[in-house]
Amino acid sequence: MLSLYLVDSATVLEPGARLRIEGDEAHHISRVARHRVGDQIWISNGQGQRATVSIEEVDRSHVGVVIEDVATSGIPRVELRVIQALTKSDRTHECVELLVAAGVDLIQPWRAERSIGKWDQSNSPRKWSEWVNAAVKQSRRDRIPRLEGFTTDISLALASRSESEIFFALHEEARETLDSGLRARWQERIDAATSITLIIGPEGGLSERELAELDEVGVTQLRLGTPILRSAHAGAIALTSLQASFGLWR
Repeated sequence: MLSLYLVDSATVLEPGARLRIEGDEAHHISRVARHRVGDQIWISNGQGQRATVSIEEVDRSHVGVVIEDVATSGIPRVELRVIQALTKSDRTHECVELLVAAGVDLIQPWRAERSIGKWDQSNSPRKWSEWVNAAVKQSRRDRIPRLEGFTTDISLALASRSESEIFFALHEEARETLDSGLRARWQERIDAATSITLIIGPEGGLSERELAELDEVGVTQLRLGTPILRSAHAGAIALTSLQASFGLWR
């Protein structure tokens, strides 16, 4: 399998076109991966286009490539979103990587009442964006998931949702489980949905107040099974189960 590198999102990829890759990606191609003239790699604009290219030039400051073939993936019928409570700092990177690899389309960091992790507005957005991009390349995805602004109040997202937007909250004591039985009860609504949002609480779980707020606005609470998962792992496992249960694999 070829390695994937990202180019500017505004770049239109067309067969036969020649591109000059600069900056960190050029450094990684030439100095880290040690690609040479004649090697093939993938490049993507993160907007659904992926091109197979051949390297024509390797220089200290740039890498020149020619596009041989372009594949385009359509916009997903159902957007998969995760509102992720801040986890322990040493788990955050892993959490973002797993969500991207599991197919998330949008991530919104959230400071829940029991969140331990911190959010530094001057630094955290850049870190999360870097982690998302790295995970996109690792998992060979053609679209870069969006990062929604950090929030301390998810009620705003819940209040503005439409009929075609479905919300589930993961909770270890929920009555319903994310299994085949859920598919039978929800398939019709999923078929008509434009987005599905999973709300993932912190290590200490959702607070009583948060659970009451979710109940009040009609958010269905789900559990994945008997084992209690880490907050950093729950979202990815839930996304995988959701896509398998409702035929949403892409």
